[in-house]
Amino acid sequence: MEPVIRGKLRYVAAGHVPEVSPHNFHLPAMSEFSDDRLLPLHSMRPVPTVSELSTVTNHAQLSTHGFMAVHHPTTLHSPPYNRASWKDHRFLREHYIAESAGVVGHFAGR
Repeated sequence: MEPVIRGKLRYVAAGHVPEVSPHNFHLPAMSEFSDDRLLPLHSMRPVPTVSELSTVTNHAQLSTHGFMAVHHPTTLHSPPYNRASWKDHRFLREHYIAESAGVVGHFAGR
């Protein structure tokens, strides 16, 4: 049996509403996460693709863990896009956010 590895995870305390960041994809300040917990960590390697996920048995699932890791490259990882494309809000909305919402909707049943 493999040893259980634990990690310190920080959550927003119940009843607390964090101040929203005005920047895309920025988390609130660390001071907003005041509920520290020592929890078992799960290996997420290898990360399955969307089509492989239903056949994987020993991987975090949305229904049981509240999250999952899925290998699903975005359009922004392919030409003609480059690193600078990730700083263009138009490209982020058009591709990354739209594609991410589609994947989340697929697994959330929307």
